[in-house]
Amino acid sequence: MKRFGNQITRIHRVDDSVFAVELSFADGSRGWVDLADAFGSPKGLSAEILRGRLFGDCLIEGGHLAWPNGFEVSADTLRARLRPGERQRTAA
Repeated sequence: MKRFGNQITRIHRVDDSVFAVELSFADGSRGWVDLADAFGSPKGLSAEILRGRLFGDCLIEGGHLAWPNGFEVSADTLRARLRPGERQRTAA
């Protein structure tokens, strides 16, 4: 059974060039999460974040990843997509 209720405890780094964030969670896990699918072809609130160049302004709100315009991604979703260790850059 999948466990829910993850909490983000820290944002370590943000790479707005590839829409990725390095996060720590309450369970002790740490790693990079790729958000390119949400920001690569943005619509709605994610498009608003890019228009305002606000990707790097993400914050922790209620244990989840959020932006000043109200866009939020749940900690459970992010934890499921976590890639521990150093993020690998892809060749352009």
